[in-house]
Amino acid sequence: MPPQIDLDLTPQEAMACQEIRKPEDLERLRQLRAGKSYFFVDVASFSAYLAIMRFDARGHSCRAERLSAEEQERVGISDEMLLLAVAEAGGAINMSGHYPISEEIREILASGLAENRKSEG
Repeated sequence: MPPQIDLDLTPQEAMACQEIRKPEDLERLRQLRAGKSYFFVDVASFSAYLAIMRFDARGHSCRAERLSAEEQERVGISDEMLLLAVAEAGGAINMSGHYPISEEIREILASGLAENRKSEG
């Protein structure tokens, strides 16, 4: 089964920014992440990048991949849009971290994913 891209999942939700007090809490988190991917804004070294986090089928491990400048441009996401998403989340270009995508970016990505599904079907 191909990974599911969840455009509403945020780094805070996926990376357990909550207390895990018992095994059931950890299992619930693994189920949330299992086989999913989500986009986020990766800020590092005073630069912002559109990136995707991919979880394995069990939700145990993950890997992050930054989109290249060409890929980012091809889907219609500008550097200014990334900086605005970081600011909307309360961050700044000098604060490294993973930030949620903005509603504008989410809509652009959703439109692109829908187009890809049409062309595949």
